[in-house]
Amino acid sequence: MAVGISLTEARDLALIILGVGIVTGGLFAAHSTASGWVGERATRDRALAAAFYLQFYYMGSSLFGAVGGLAWDAFGWTGVASYCLALAIAAVAVALRLRAIAASRRNE
Repeated sequence: MAVGISLTEARDLALIILGVGIVTGGLFAAHSTASGWVGERATRDRALAAAFYLQFYYMGSSLFGAVGGLAWDAFGWTGVASYCLALAIAAVAVALRLRAIAASRRNE
């Protein structure tokens, strides 16, 4: 996703379109992976866990999307791209932390 976000800063329209495509593919891959992790990690009430995941996914999309609008107002497209990059980095950090927690539980 970081490569795609970076490409949206290009001046060439073809690179911008490629960047948007990479970001979109990365988003859906990450969402599919995270959704699968919920079912795998839930020890009971898997349907409820999946429902909570989707609820927070859409709530987060609304909230963080609105904040993206503030980034646009303040800094233009570069601000939006930087904001999206920060969110992608945060998502990777959370995923790595969850992975470490799962690994430590398997070793117990």
